[in-house]
Amino acid sequence: MDERPDRVLDDPWWMFGWATVGTAFKVAMRPPVAAVAIGEPIPADGDPASDGDVVALTDRVMAAIAVLVERARALTSQSEASGSQ
Repeated sequence: MDERPDRVLDDPWWMFGWATVGTAFKVAMRPPVAAVAIGEPIPADGDPASDGDVVALTDRVMAAIAVLVERARALTSQSEASGSQ
């Protein structure tokens, strides 16, 4: 009696289906975004050709992002605490 072929290695349609359905399943099972924090606009002032002005703007943007990350984490921890009750 002949053995059944190894579908994973020998059948290209099986590999295509596995890649398609597997990817869709992974995307569907991904945890949802728990919180989004939106801040005030950051004015871009200064000379774009000046290295100091560019560094100053980058520092302001990174500081604003850090504040928003902390705000989003606080929102996430609140929602997790209320969801477990």
